[in-house]
Amino acid sequence: MFRTLLICLLVIPVGGAIVEIGITRVLAFIIPAVILIALGINQTMTWLESKRLPRKGLTTSLFVALTLTNLFMLRDGLVNAATWYQDYGLGGMQYGAQQVFPRAASYLEDAPETEIILTPNWANGTDVVARFFLGDPLPIQIGSVDGHISQLKHLDQDTLFVMTTSEYQLAQESGKFEDIQVEEILHYPNGAPGFYFVRMGYVGQIEKIMEEEQQERLVLRSAKIVIDGEPVEVNHSLLDIGEVMHIFDGDPYTLGRTFEANPAVIELLYPTPRKIRGVSVIIGSTEAEIRALLQADPNSEPVEFVKTFQGSVEQPEAVFTFPEPNRAQKLRLEIRDLRQSEPANVHLWEITTH
Repeated sequence: MFRTLLICLLVIPVGGAIVEIGITRVLAFIIPAVILIALGINQTMTWLESKRLPRKGLTTSLFVALTLTNLFMLRDGLVNAATWYQDYGLGGMQYGAQQVFPRAASYLEDAPETEIILTPNWANGTDVVARFFLGDPLPIQIGSVDGHISQLKHLDQDTLFVMTTSEYQLAQESGKFEDIQVEEILHYPNGAPGFYFVRMGYVGQIEKIMEEEQQERLVLRSAKIVIDGEPVEVNHSLLDIGEVMHIFDGDPYTLGRTFEANPAVIELLYPTPRKIRGVSVIIGSTEAEIRALLQADPNSEPVEFVKTFQGSVEQPEAVFTFPEPNRAQKLRLEIRDLRQSEPANVHLWEITTH
């Protein structure tokens, strides 16, 4: 038995050690912990009995102590649990479902024409939780104010945002909104502001501001990375997840995702010309068109190849072999996700030339 218990103590933490410590990964530790506690209590009781203390008194004292401890823990959990931890957002307690969803429903009851946009950035599966409270189909939108910051969308006084504190600050600092009216604030148990119910409108020059920002986002970014042991200059579309080095690091699990560009553009400028027979791109389970333009030097006319690929979970890699090898110093790739229009997020896990 004791050998089995020791094996459990060694094996149970493995799940947390491989990924990250989390309650669901180490919950099984309760079983050997309870057994060890019981063994310890039994040993202590046996030792006290050897000191000629009456068994009845010991068992009664133990019962009273455990009962009072459990009652104290119950009261502490009911009264103070919400303030044990101060992180109420996505990385912590994910607090607020019982407060925010019924309050959103009351707004709709009072004014059915209200378009409520409720942030999902404070909990996992916010849309699922919303359906539990509000029914299906949802009478509200699940979305962040960030969408209205990065793109021009419908916005009037019937639009009501439900934001976290960080999103409210982001909206204020963006300079794209005016007449910001906070109708209500739902506070966390520790008294800090949790959810802001806000109405606002765009500033007068919003079309011009958005157009200038969009043009700026289309400008290719530059970086230098090492490919096959030599430094390579890379020009690429703006990314919102990962860095361009993640697309060339040899790891198929690291990701680079374009902010809104479709096609995603990747330009490689090698120090010296090299022979390129083709290119492989991990595109995931989507349909993509890959356009490759090769130049013997940056000023020469490009040779163009285009091909469409259907990725899948089983075969996420598109292997594009050119009709003939080409000697090139510059390679430009345009990867277009055919299932999306622009703006869109193009996912790239890895690009290799061969």
